[in-house]
Amino acid sequence: MRTFAPPRRLKLARAAVESCRLVPTMCTAAIGVAVLAADEAVLTSAGLTTAVACNGLVLMAAGAVAGGLTSAAKWVLVGRVRLVEHP
Repeated sequence: MRTFAPPRRLKLARAAVESCRLVPTMCTAAIGVAVLAADEAVLTSAGLTTAVACNGLVLMAAGAVAGGLTSAAKWVLVGRVRLVEHP
């Protein structure tokens, strides 16, 4: 019964699990597209030499955004980890 006609709560639970798999992939793709857009903007406005020179800065900024998103997701999902002692 649960395989062929699952109840609504199981469908919602499955949707939540799948969204937890989909959202990080979409964020990765969005950061990649933003890097390409930034590189294209620098290339069209300043030329190839400047675009090559600025590409490292663009990638460092993308890494900072990715790290910030990861930290924010951890804080939202897990919270702050506090030092405690258990017997």
